[in-house]
Amino acid sequence: MISKSVKEQTILVAVDTLLFSVATTPSTELRRSPTKDISILLVKRTRPHLQVAESAGWFCAQ
Repeated sequence: MISKSVKEQTILVAVDTLLFSVATTPSTELRRSPTKDISILLVKRTRPHLQVAESAGWFCAQ
């Protein structure tokens, strides 16, 4: 069984990877993809203390 901290780290790495891939994707592609919404949802669930801001097709966790 995997310890809780290892699972949490894995989730955070996955979220960071999603954030990076979405942030580096051209905004025209973001509009055709649900990845952005999924990433924002994941950040809100795994890191509720972060503010997720979206602007002009780009978003970042602050």
